[in-house]
Amino acid sequence: MKKALLEGRPRLAALLLAGGAACFVLLILEGSGAAAQGELPLPAMAHRDKLLHFGAHLWITSLLLWGLALLGSGPARGRVLRALAMALALDLGAGLAIELAQATMGAAHGRVFDLWDVAANAAGALAAGGLFLVMALRLTRA
Repeated sequence: MKKALLEGRPRLAALLLAGGAACFVLLILEGSGAAAQGELPLPAMAHRDKLLHFGAHLWITSLLLWGLALLGSGPARGRVLRALAMALALDLGAGLAIELAQATMGAAHGRVFDLWDVAANAAGALAAGGLFLVMALRLTRA
């Protein structure tokens, strides 16, 4: 019998979760590097930094959401909702923690707390959550 997409796939789940963690670590490491200093050859546009925050958190939260949904056990709908709650809590908490760390230690490295960064992080995470919820709930109905 064919396995449903959201039924336990631990290897794929581990790969997605590891990818999300690796992306998050790379963003932290690069956060004080060339990207943060505007040295990358990116097109000039208004609010570029906020778009980068939005995109990064959309991507990381997406990886976490699908990884957590595939890792859990029990009814698919429950796994989807648990994955949503856990991934949003992880991403929003980590994004806020980084901004708070910048408020206390970042000045020595040219970094400062920015509430708009927190808002962009949250918007990216929530957008990922919304897209995930629509897709995952449709998959569980099929």
